[in-house]
Amino acid sequence: FRKTYGDIIARGTHKDSTTDDIRASERAVQCMRWRVAAVMHDKSAAILANSLQPKTEYRIMHACNRSMLKDRLSEVSNVIEERHAVHDAARYEKCMLTASIIDSVRSCAEPDNIVVFSSRIETLLQMRSMRPGYTFTGSSSIKKRAAALQAFNNTNGGVLYVSTKAGGLGVDITSANRVILMDLSWNPTEDTQAVARSYRMGQTKPVCVYRLIATDTLEERIYRLNIHKHSIAARVLDETDVKRVYTQEDLRRLTADVDESEAVLSIADIHDTML
Repeated sequence: FRKTYGDIIARGTHKDSTTDDIRASERAVQCMRWRVAAVMHDKSAAILANSLQPKTEYRIMHACNRSMLKDRLSEVSNVIEERHAVHDAARYEKCMLTASIIDSVRSCAEPDNIVVFSSRIETLLQMRSMRPGYTFTGSSSIKKRAAALQAFNNTNGGVLYVSTKAGGLGVDITSANRVILMDLSWNPTEDTQAVARSYRMGQTKPVCVYRLIATDTLEERIYRLNIHKHSIAARVLDETDVKRVYTQEDLRRLTADVDESEAVLSIADIHDTML
């Protein structure tokens, strides 16, 4: 698959792709779509454009405890452990930013419901102690999860804390139109599915999504690689003329280092830029 389609399509999605690369990529996409047309009823997501509320996504870059991160990284042996180390070093900043977003939303004349996703249950519990709300995690029974979801849906201006694994699929949370992703998943579809709990048919308000990303860490590299994955998916599935963000050298560098040109958004900036 990679030899016939994957590698050819990917080569046409880079910022430094040649005209021949782009044309070859377009041909590969068409050939692949023609081959699956007989077995797949394919429709673009554009057909839902008039049925869904508008969605705005914010990328919030933030700092982390560098001394703690340095100590933790000296003990890790793989990227899984490194991801946990980054989260632990950035937990304080993530919680403070999340609390600031919640406060800003609640200060609105008609406060919206907010759903907060994280892969770490201890982070969700820490947030609940800072800003009370309902919890929806895999450690709770199905009965308790259903009760928490029902109570949240009947609340105005409430907060629901959801573990990404437990609540990222099969849950309808259209009562919330503010979504906070406190950390990122390796697989970008997991975050997309989490957002889709609120951004879906039945949502009556515009949706705002806030992605919290620890700058100059593995978390930022995951985010930037996920952008590239989304671009390839959009090119293949929806035949979108994607914006080419990274060169091939940029993508290689993401596996070893990160771009430090992004400004870090402070907690004080949230109130001025978010709403």
